[in-house]
Amino acid sequence: MRLSSKILKNVDGLNAWAYTDQWVIRSNDGVGESVSLYFQLVDQDREDIRYILAAGATVQVKFPNLDDDQVITLNASFPFADDRSILRVDLAADQVPASGAVKFTLTEGGVTKSWSVMNAMRVEKTNSECC
Repeated sequence: MRLSSKILKNVDGLNAWAYTDQWVIRSNDGVGESVSLYFQLVDQDREDIRYILAAGATVQVKFPNLDDDQVITLNASFPFADDRSILRVDLAADQVPASGAVKFTLTEGGVTKSWSVMNAMRVEKTNSECC
């Protein structure tokens, strides 16, 4: 089984969301936005069918950075009790990831699996002093 993550946008409910290539957030002088980032786990060996996590499974999301002090690692949560394939991580305004790949780690039944989604994060730099 080759797991991966599909990035979601415009998540308004269990049946109200869309796929996208990447999350996009904005940053102004190192201060970002408090945002919830959603993703769906899929099994690539089965035509990207959603992967339902077992009870007790955990997922960590890591936003790598060239500066080790700025790496962000968050535990994902299940926003919808009726679909354990969709997960969410919440970034605080002071947590500004770097653009690029995002790493996911699943621990389920004592087995750990990891994968990366390339170019999953884009951080748009804004300038508050622009006209």
